[in-house]
Amino acid sequence: MKKNADSFVVNGLLAGAVLYWVIDLSGTEPGRTFIDYAVIGLVASAVLWNIVNLGLRLHRIGGGREVWHLQRTLLFVAIGLMNTVFARPEQTGTWRFWVGGAMLVLAAADVVALYRVEWRGGRGDGGDRTGTDPANRDPADDHVPALPR
Repeated sequence: MKKNADSFVVNGLLAGAVLYWVIDLSGTEPGRTFIDYAVIGLVASAVLWNIVNLGLRLHRIGGGREVWHLQRTLLFVAIGLMNTVFARPEQTGTWRFWVGGAMLVLAAADVVALYRVEWRGGRGDGGDRTGTDPANRDPADDHVPALPR
């Protein structure tokens, strides 16, 4: 299996982990400085950049069905994080906490499925993407198309 260096799924996950780390290191709300907010904004924009470009790539690969896959994954992540990581201490151990954990497990499975769709290029045959082999590389595949107006 070849390494997929231009994967928006992997880059988005890494940027999300860095965002969590930056927010954790910046401390609480009253102690944050302008630099903290600038770094958080920069990393959050990197996460958003990867999500938007992943949506464009998935739309090019499989149309609306694949974009719905991305939206469903983001919904699972949001619900899961709200009910686990961002839950109040008194909510720990309630049914909402367990539902949030289940949503995070579903989100992890969806992320793996999204990566496989992106890696295969939507062909479904399990082979290498056309862009990974330099001999078969098509220069038209090197950019993500602009949004329609």
